Amino acid sequence: MKNKKKQYRIIAWSVVFLVFVITLARSVYSLIVDQESWSMREIASYRQLFTHDALAKLKLFNTIESKVREPESQYIYKNDFNVLITKTRIPASLKLSKAIRISKNHSQRESSQLYFAIRSFGGEILLKSEKVSLVNNIEINAECPDIKVVSIGEDQITYYFEYKTFSIVFNKDQDYIDGKAAESNIPASISFRKRNDLLYIIMMTPANANAKMQKSQLVDILE
Repeated sequence: MKNKKKQYRIIAWSVVFLVFVITLARSVYSLIVDQESWSMREIASYRQLFTHDALAKLKLFNTIESKVREPESQYIYKNDFNVLITKTRIPASLKLSKAIRISKNHSQRESSQLYFAIRSFGGEILLKSEKVSLVNNIEINAECPDIKVVSIGEDQITYYFEYKTFSIVFNKDQDYIDGKAAESNIPASISFRKRNDLLYIIMMTPANANAKMQKSQLVDILE
């Protein structure tokens, strides 16, 4: 008899726990959906970042419309590369060379925060579902052999690296992008383009196993 009562209690607590988990999952899902929506809207200023030849080979996948951040557009280039484009506000006087810090450290996502996945191959790339405030400094953390500067100028800088994990962090504690390779390191290129008080961020990664990404693959298609 005692064993049966014990079994009933275990079943009852299991049901309560299951209901709690389902309720929590629905709340998290609703919070993300409430803040993010997806459209096929093309942002004119994003397209202006690319050369005329590149535009003919770029296909919009979708645009993430957020209530708390600038739009994030996902493109496919030549069917071989994923391209993410977004922008954020920065001080007009900000010097890119002084604002960006590079660190070859292991990137570890905050488990207590809300993220959602974007297009990626060979692993996962997540965006943090959180408001981005005025950006004064940027940190690139990448678990990789090396981070190379492909192109640099007063108002632009482009990097190339092959990561196991990586993240882009704003203002020292605002985790924005988080990536993790499933197995072997994944090549990636990230370009920062400053236009007055706006900073455009363009990221390229392979879209399939056959894509051979060169170090200058991204910078070659940017104006």
